[in-house]
Amino acid sequence: MRYAWYMGTLMFVLVFIPAAFSQDDVIDLNHEELGRHSRPPVKFNHERHQQMITECMRCHHDYDERMTNIGGEGQYCAECHGSRKGKNTVPLMKAFHMQCKGCHEDLLERCQKGGPIICGQCHRK
Repeated sequence: MRYAWYMGTLMFVLVFIPAAFSQDDVIDLNHEELGRHSRPPVKFNHERHQQMITECMRCHHDYDERMTNIGGEGQYCAECHGSRKGKNTVPLMKAFHMQCKGCHEDLLERCQKGGPIICGQCHRK
């Protein structure tokens, strides 16, 4: 009986706990820090990017005093990047554009399939 209880508890932990800490498959990039949008918010497919970019530090970054990327804890961009310059020198909208569009352009320059780089390709109704 005790063995069954331990196995049941172990199964619960293995199945449900990781799901509670995982990120959404598709994230609506519509943060209050951005204010009123002139274009529709971007629907970011996190799961698809996670399959292509296996190194989480590529997007979830945190820099030390020597500007070395030491990785992040998977927090949302707005936790560090505000709407204006403040403690972080890159505002949220510029950070999104630099990170997303910059990566897509890098892929295209290397003749690889890249993502959208024109406004209307990301900002769709």
